[in-house]
Amino acid sequence: MPEHRLQTRAKKAYNWLPNKIDRLLDVGCASGYFTIYFKNKARNVYGIDVNKEFIYRAKKKYKNIDFRLLKSKKLLFKSNFFDVVTILDVLEHVNDDQTMINEIYRILKKDGILILSVPHKGLFSFLDPDNLKITMPFLYKSLYYLIKRKNPKIVNEEHRHYNVEELNKIFNNKFRINKVHIGSSIISTIITYIEIFTSRLLNKRYFENFFINLKNIDYDINYGTFGDNIIIKAIKIK
Repeated sequence: MPEHRLQTRAKKAYNWLPNKIDRLLDVGCASGYFTIYFKNKARNVYGIDVNKEFIYRAKKKYKNIDFRLLKSKKLLFKSNFFDVVTILDVLEHVNDDQTMINEIYRILKKDGILILSVPHKGLFSFLDPDNLKITMPFLYKSLYYLIKRKNPKIVNEEHRHYNVEELNKIFNNKFRINKVHIGSSIISTIITYIEIFTSRLLNKRYFENFFINLKNIDYDINYGTFGDNIIIKAIKIK
């Protein structure tokens, strides 16, 4: 059995997947701990990631999935190959998000499905823990030193946030969005800060299962402007 439970974005993506898919690709699969669930929906599942260690672990643990190391901007698959592509909380880390979307479009079959999640550009985006080094550098440096006992190396790489209009612009009339959900509120953000403090500073995972359940409930609520994460289901239309 997988060592992780399906949570928030991955759980929503799984529920949005049709049954009896032929080929599915999970972009940014990490070590495959969520990708393995997609085998319940798809006959052939592929996973790609830029992290060599993640791919090594995924290949070793889940031998019924085709895991591959991503070495360039080009996705090394034939055009019109996949029925579904998932890319969950990955696009915001990609240097060239437009090229990534163009490549996903290329490898999807006609009427293929894209399920994508990214941080949402909402009212509370400034509280994103991954952007503290930019929005609140003094607080970030203080917390980092408290946890790591050393000063951080500040790399001003923004954890990008998107709204529906910006995603549609990147899609450039190649995809039609037919489902949108904006989940997670400031509640989940506060929980994340608590988890960072307890797991990294105190080396304890207090109330882990309770927090997972609370985050799942919080993600299922569609908060609109107040939400922290946006997930969309889109269809290839050209």
